[in-house]
Order: sequence, then structure tokens, then C-alpha cells
Amino acid sequence: MSATRRGERAERVRVANGVLEIFHLKLDDWQGSSFVLNGPTGQRKIVDSLPDVWRYALLMTGRAMDPLDPQLLMKLGQVHGSK
Repeated sequence: MSATRRGERAERVRVANGVLEIFHLKLDDWQGSSFVLNGPTGQRKIVDSLPDVWRYALLMTGRAMDPLDPQLLMKLGQVHGSK
């Protein structure tokens, strides 16, 4: 995997974690081929793609999350400041 591709993937994980941390979840890259979604109670799920992250986040939390929800985006702005 090229350095550019690794950097882009790391940036996607960073942005996803900005949303996921509100729900007490954390996403990690796994060898550049998958992701590991970590739940608040120690649950872990290996997922293949970012769209899968949201599906499994719902299963872990019991709460649907839309990363583009206006209320969520407002909350993100309050948590992280205006970046």
C-alpha cells in the first residue's frame, strides 16, 4: 500500500472516529485491509469497509447513527470546536 493511500485511509479513520467517539466507539485500521470497531464494553468487530462500520455500530449500541445527521454535526462542532 502506498504512503498516500495509507495516509488517506488514516484520515478516513480519524474522521470516522470523530463521529464514533460520541457513541463511545473507536475505529482502528487493521493492516490496511480491514477495520476493527471497538465497543464501549470491550466488544470488537472486524469490518471490511466504512459502510459496514455504521451497520455494526448500530448493532453494538442499539442506536442508528447517520454521520451526516444535522444534529450530530452540530454536536460534533460543539465537542471539537469549529475546526
